[in-house]
Amino acid sequence: MAPNGDDDAESAGSGEGGCGGGFDERDATALDTCDARTRGVAWRTGSTDSSTGALERETKALARMQQRLVTEAQQTLAALYEAEAIAQESAARDARRRQQLALQQHRQTRERAATQQRTKLRVTSVLQDRALLQAAQRREAERRQRESEARRQAARREQQQQRDERRRQEAETRLAPVDRVALQLRQKQESYLREAADKTRRATTLLREQQQEAERARLQDAQLREDAAEAARARKLEQDAHARALLASRIEREDARARALKEQRQRLLRRRQQLQQRVDRQKHELLESFYRLQTRSRLEADASGSGGSDGRESDADDDDDDDDCHQAVDDDDANNDKLHDAIFRAEVDGLRRELNAELLRVLEAEHHAEEQREHLAAQVADAAERDRMESVFSKERSHASERILKLTERHDRALAARIAQLQEAKR
Repeated sequence: MAPNGDDDAESAGSGEGGCGGGFDERDATALDTCDARTRGVAWRTGSTDSSTGALERETKALARMQQRLVTEAQQTLAALYEAEAIAQESAARDARRRQQLALQQHRQTRERAATQQRTKLRVTSVLQDRALLQAAQRREAERRQRESEARRQAARREQQQQRDERRRQEAETRLAPVDRVALQLRQKQESYLREAADKTRRATTLLREQQQEAERARLQDAQLREDAAEAARARKLEQDAHARALLASRIEREDARARALKEQRQRLLRRRQQLQQRVDRQKHELLESFYRLQTRSRLEADASGSGGSDGRESDADDDDDDDDCHQAVDDDDANNDKLHDAIFRAEVDGLRRELNAELLRVLEAEHHAEEQREHLAAQVADAAERDRMESVFSKERSHASERILKLTERHDRALAARIAQLQEAKR
């Protein structure tokens, strides 16, 4: 009979360990069978001290389990706070970027308004020059008309002079030779005066034509400058459109990251609530089991000398106790799997945050480089040099886009490799 008693004690010890480690989601039947088995062991040993020691070990095991669950809840809460801080930081960065975009749009609006005002002033100046030119043309037409009238008057006077000349010629025959010489001198003087007037008139006409040619050249130069300014504005608008598209794409990616962080935060909140409910439930079950064990240990101590029928019944129920304890161990394995899943998600999310931070740094560097390009292009006045710089800047933008695409692909490969590594470690 002694060996049988030792075997029962050993199986009882293993049963206590199994029941102590599996308080998660235990049904009432398994708890009652474990309590009945505990009463059987206490009756067979006949020792109140042994039952008290088992109760203390059970209490310590329950305390360790409760401490482990509290630690897991604290770790989950820390991860939740970290995710919330990251989400707030991302929202602040989005707000700053939107503010910068609004300021840039406001500055561009002011520049366009200033450009329109300068264009309006130039158009007004051209219209004024045109009005002055038309007035000059009218004055020239009036002057020509006056000259024509003067020529007609001169022709009339010349005819009159010819008539007078004929009269004088007729009179010359009657005048002395001295009068004839004096008349010839006067005629030569008048001829010289007419030639001088003609030369003056031709010089005035040539000067007026030169002035008109200079005015046409000035208008053509103004038109060329206006065309160059229009081309510069078109290039500026194209650059602004490219910058806005790049910034919009960046904001869209940041919004996607913010949504992902928000979803992660919601998952962590749900996980925290589940863990809190689980801790509360297990705490309640542990306290209830502790009170039951205390009550039953006192009852067993009082009923230890009442008879042996209960012991024989507990020996018949040992096999059922082992099955219930195995079920508790399976529940522990399921909880461990959940813990591994939580650790897996935390590591993957941490790696994803690091990769996103690296990509964000690259995008900010490219944005700074784009601002420097715009500043350099604005300082160049030569159209050919500006075109050359725009060609170089286009190549730099293309290289930056390829670099960002390669970095994104490398991040995807690193994340996939890390997930595969964690899954392999889990198996």
